[in-house]
Amino acid sequence: IYAGIYDVRVRAVNAVDVSSPWGYAQSTTLSGKIGKPGTPVSLIATTDVVWAINIQWGFPAGSGDTAYTEIEVATTADGMNPLFLANVPYPGVSYQHGPMPAGIRRWYRARLIDKIGNKGDWTGFVEGASNTNANDLIGDSFQEFIESPDGQALLDPIITDPKALAEDILANYDHVDQQWANFGENSAGILQAQKVAADAEKSVAELRTDVVAQFDQQQAAISEKMTAYADASGGSAIYTLKAGIKYGGTNYDAGMSVAVTINGTEVVTRFAVNANQFVVASGSGNNVFSPFIIRNGQVLINQAFIGEGWIENAMIGSFIQSNNFVSGSAGWRLDKSGLFERNAANGAGRVLDSGVLKLTYDGNGTLRIREGLW
Repeated sequence: IYAGIYDVRVRAVNAVDVSSPWGYAQSTTLSGKIGKPGTPVSLIATTDVVWAINIQWGFPAGSGDTAYTEIEVATTADGMNPLFLANVPYPGVSYQHGPMPAGIRRWYRARLIDKIGNKGDWTGFVEGASNTNANDLIGDSFQEFIESPDGQALLDPIITDPKALAEDILANYDHVDQQWANFGENSAGILQAQKVAADAEKSVAELRTDVVAQFDQQQAAISEKMTAYADASGGSAIYTLKAGIKYGGTNYDAGMSVAVTINGTEVVTRFAVNANQFVVASGSGNNVFSPFIIRNGQVLINQAFIGEGWIENAMIGSFIQSNNFVSGSAGWRLDKSGLFERNAANGAGRVLDSGVLKLTYDGNGTLRIREGLW
């Protein structure tokens, strides 16, 4: 309790809700806390969480009467116009702000509110950011994908054996049309299968077409599958197209999927490709080229315009420069030779730095400072 003079009164209420007059006790002085609630300690906001920012804090001594921690968030370092973010019930010491895109920066502060509504002082603002590590972001996204229904549909190995494929389809579908050609151990077939079902809990419709061929030990197959599913919690719509061969005793798959699924309360729309090479072709006639290729895990881009980027490591072939660079006049340029040219705004001067010699010129082009080796 807080130190102070306390007054207590009491009354009786009978069975028909009639009240007696109030009876008053003498004022009583009690010792206890003095002043307002304390301030959260060690407030931090992390930078290593994917798609979110974790906020953590501690409690000062004597804060056992805390009701909750109030958190505010601002979009600038000066903390202007902060917004209410959350009330975290005591004794909680963390809050996750998200989901949000990668690379988002925010500033947070916190204060304590006790059980009778007294408010403590705010902490200072602390900065946090959502993770920008490419490995973490890709790993999290891919893990989510492979655990999803469309990920499993795309990455499940395609059946290239004609006999095994026919047995699998006949065991799992209501209606199957087949066409086969056979010559000894060699065979080729087309199978079209349908399945529809509806009951008190769910509805599902599935249509697939498979083409398969085998010559001696070599096998090849293409499978196209469409699945629509709905139940009380949502549903999914998944389309997959997969191709595969068995060559030299080893299976090789490629495919794509287009899907809309529900992950918790989030609706996920996704286009996915499984292949060693992903090629975008452009042009026509004899003028066909590729501006973009993914080959064996490496992304190859001929030309790109990027509004904002986070780059952990970079290798520059010839030079890097600002988009307003004019030698001796505006912008900056770093050449692979090591020469770095910086031009001041409004033609106020420029600096040339070769790594061993630095030259500073004024706006009239007069050399003012030379330092280094010459």
